[in-house]
Amino acid sequence: MRNPIYLLLPLGVLAATSTVNDKVSPPKDSLALSMLDSIIVREQGISVNASVKTSVIEAGLLLTGIRTVLQHVKLPPATAERYETYTDRIMSGLIPALANATADRISPLDEFSVGAEFIRRYVQTGNKTLLPTIQTLHEVDLVRNRQEDESYWYFTYTNVTTQDGLFSIPQFISLYAKTFSRSVASEAYATAALQFTNIVSRCLSHRTGLLYHGYDPTRQFPVWGNLTCRGHSESIWGRAMGWTVTGLLLTLDVIPAHEPAAMELQHAFAKLMQSVLTAQDERGPWWQVMDQPGREGNYLESSATGLFAHAMARGVRLGYLDGKEYLGPAKKAFGWLKENAVVDLGDGALGYNLTVDVCSINSTTRFD
Repeated sequence: MRNPIYLLLPLGVLAATSTVNDKVSPPKDSLALSMLDSIIVREQGISVNASVKTSVIEAGLLLTGIRTVLQHVKLPPATAERYETYTDRIMSGLIPALANATADRISPLDEFSVGAEFIRRYVQTGNKTLLPTIQTLHEVDLVRNRQEDESYWYFTYTNVTTQDGLFSIPQFISLYAKTFSRSVASEAYATAALQFTNIVSRCLSHRTGLLYHGYDPTRQFPVWGNLTCRGHSESIWGRAMGWTVTGLLLTLDVIPAHEPAAMELQHAFAKLMQSVLTAQDERGPWWQVMDQPGREGNYLESSATGLFAHAMARGVRLGYLDGKEYLGPAKKAFGWLKENAVVDLGDGALGYNLTVDVCSINSTTRFD
């Protein structure tokens, strides 16, 4: 069984596609709430080991999913309090894991998704115990390695920028400036937008409109860095694009609509989602390697499907996408997840299957 956290976003947001601010009552036997309750019973996200690199991004995604449910679903007071308490428990476990600025500097950008949720929680509750971690991550942000084009290195791979970081760093730098440094907020928004536009410029497949996983502008990365004229990797990975479109939405949540960066990102989101829609399998999901459907060894993958279903439904709710075009495919993807990825563990708890673990860019990045 793979991590069920990926299902929280589509399950939470599909219930709230009517208006921007309204909360909706959950359906009877809500899978969103059942999944969240299962996560709580297993105490997932409570103990985070920063040396296990995927555990930090899972914590960031879990915090985002819980916040989404709390914002958009009408809950009994006791249930809402339980989810609020669990949020605080997760954050308490993350504080020591992110306290070492030296380690944070050479960790994946995933930690900034946690930082963004810390800022949102601080604004909501005034909990000052979150401030040292927020400030540490801000200071780390200032010294992270970047390309000459101002894109961040995702991890320690020299000169390599990937889509994975777009879930985390653009929303953090935007939210930090908006909350603590308003005098430089517009500059921060422009920097956030640049992270997306650089990826599109370097990684866009002109044939499919989808994005290759990442790029090295120096074209010197071992194995694949010199194989294409723009220095991009060789495969179009579903979850990488899922991180990008979800990151666009989270960043747009922060940037005021009148800012040029917001208009730029709305356009980028709509254009990418059109290509995502075209790539959807007729059964509802998306393939692990998006531009090679049906190839032997390829498979229908649930985490990318969850992220794309979320992006479609939420894009409709926020007015970025046409509901007549996207809501049906979003529900079809959601239906496929319910039938194929959600696992009844037989004790009232739910699990989640058909999710790839990782796809490291520190490889040939070819299909095989």
